[in-house]
Amino acid sequence: MACHWSEPAGGPRAPRKNRKFYAADPFLFHLFHEAGKSWDPAFEFSRRRLRDAPLMGRLIEGMVAAEIRRRHGIPFLAYWSGAKEIDFIGNPCIEVKYQEHVSAAEFAWAEKVLPKGREMLVLTKKDRAVMGRVRLMPMEEWLAEGK
Repeated sequence: MACHWSEPAGGPRAPRKNRKFYAADPFLFHLFHEAGKSWDPAFEFSRRRLRDAPLMGRLIEGMVAAEIRRRHGIPFLAYWSGAKEIDFIGNPCIEVKYQEHVSAAEFAWAEKVLPKGREMLVLTKKDRAVMGRVRLMPMEEWLAEGK
């Protein structure tokens, strides 16, 4: 699924700018990664990839993209990239930071970028905090919210 560039306030997408692509399902990511290779070690290779923190962050970002589409039924997703990045433009805007420790202070820049009335939700591994219009929430809680 494609994610097009857009301004933080929303508005028209920029289809000619860079796009992000997410696998519709993590299983598809693993399936295509092993395409054309032997299937014998595929399961072990998948387990090894899940111990790779940067790759795990990208897989989690893909899960968030799929969940946003499921919850809101929107046909497209948008992101913003300037000096910083917002993974998903919406209300709230969503940033995925699936790391051991995340601080709300890292997102002080969001106050300048976000339009009035818009908030930013940062999905983390385990951290929780609120600072102005920025809220940190563990990914697991966010997923449970949508059920």
